[in-house]
Amino acid sequence: MIESCLEPPLFLAMVKIQKYLFFLFPLVTCACAKLGAQELPARQSYAISGTFSPDSSHMLIGQAEQRRTWTTSLEYGRTIWGNSVARIDYEGSITPFFQERDPTIVGAFTDVGGSETMVPIQEKRVIAVSHNPIGEVSIGGPPVPLYGIYSSEKTYAFSVSPIGARVNFYNSRHLQPTFSTDLGLVFSGRDLPVDDSARLNYLFSFGPGIEFFYKKNEAVRLEYLYRHMSNGGSGDLNPGVDQGVIRLTLSFRHR
Repeated sequence: MIESCLEPPLFLAMVKIQKYLFFLFPLVTCACAKLGAQELPARQSYAISGTFSPDSSHMLIGQAEQRRTWTTSLEYGRTIWGNSVARIDYEGSITPFFQERDPTIVGAFTDVGGSETMVPIQEKRVIAVSHNPIGEVSIGGPPVPLYGIYSSEKTYAFSVSPIGARVNFYNSRHLQPTFSTDLGLVFSGRDLPVDDSARLNYLFSFGPGIEFFYKKNEAVRLEYLYRHMSNGGSGDLNPGVDQGVIRLTLSFRHR
């Protein structure tokens, strides 16, 4: 049994780092302002985005492995400050579709006299798939190792990220480097990512990307993000999920 792998103080420290990144953006853009570029008018943007992560691993603080996640989100942005060199936007999003596939132990087997024998066990989502013995069983003789049989289960959720920011560079160009960060909540019908964790999780992400304006006010954005989900110690278990995420976004800007 794995206890809470991410204690609340550590999670709060990671949230503080995310907040520092948020407040770092104005410093970056103010430095760009020294170049004397003309300030841009405040503009709003609306976007639809999708993310995909084929796996999860212990990248920084999460422990849950072999998670596959799909999401679809609606985003709203508004320019906070900008000039021809850089622009900083507030960004918020809601995610009505959030699907996670979790590895699940569905059975077990053991080798008795060179023949595999199936052993029924209760199905349960696990922190990680293990190829080592999960226990021992005695079938008319001394105990022998018991190995797990694994499948996966889908869990659906809804998330909202009301705190976010994005900085774009070289605003006069069609191709613009970008960096974003956001902080939000995930609500699910059952515990995520394993049983006995929590139905409410915290979510934060950050990472770089490239935005291509194929029209004056329309753009396609491709990003690679680090994303972490955790219940902050509110559940009996808190393995946390670290993922490298690919996000594709179609954005429309308006005055």
